[in-house]
Amino acid sequence: MSIPSSLGDLEAMEREMFDEYNGEGQKYKSDDELYSDLLDNEFCEDLPEESAENGLETQMEYFLVQHIIDDELVSSLMTPQRLIDYINMDDCHGESYEIFDCMSEFGKVKPLRYKGWQPGCLIEVVDETGKVVLRGYGDDH
Repeated sequence: MSIPSSLGDLEAMEREMFDEYNGEGQKYKSDDELYSDLLDNEFCEDLPEESAENGLETQMEYFLVQHIIDDELVSSLMTPQRLIDYINMDDCHGESYEIFDCMSEFGKVKPLRYKGWQPGCLIEVVDETGKVVLRGYGDDH
């Protein structure tokens, strides 16, 4: 969604959001279409056919990331690679964020955390027991 260029654009966006909220908005033929549209924003990208990155398969296909942008809470679903890229650029964007596993167990959301700086630009995300659930490499910048 882009920034509206006029008051008319803003009103049109509000009407569209109201219609979607009341069930009168866009109809989806399948769950795949719905999730595809939900994931098609600047913080998400489509998953590749295989979920293995750097030889380590992830247990989750998506991560929920809540971050504060300009004093506003923004929630994003991120693919494993997008999350690695986001953490890699943490020193540039400087946002406060929390990472959650929202896919491995129905009805439960579990907090995860970035393990911290590792030699060789290794980025690891761990669960509350310290088990590595995602591993990838960032850039030295």
